[in-house]
Amino acid sequence: MEIIQLALTTILIVSSIAVLGFLNKKYDLGLNDMSGCTWFDEPNSDELNKKVAEKEKQINDLKQRVQILEKLVTDPREQLKRDIDNL
Repeated sequence: MEIIQLALTTILIVSSIAVLGFLNKKYDLGLNDMSGCTWFDEPNSDELNKKVAEKEKQINDLKQRVQILEKLVTDPREQLKRDIDNL
């Protein structure tokens, strides 16, 4: 009985994958693009380098913003101004 259940479950899973593949090709559902992984294609190094450069720029911009905010928070004049405003 367990062998029959295992066989039917396997057949169901394989047929579901086949049907999804067929529907994806027929109706261009874009399931291949949504996976986010390229198993058989080599990654495009130019595109990857652009993304890395963009992320590095974003990180540097955020670091600069944090430095400015740290200066504002630790500046004694700003602290005095906040204390006066709180009174």
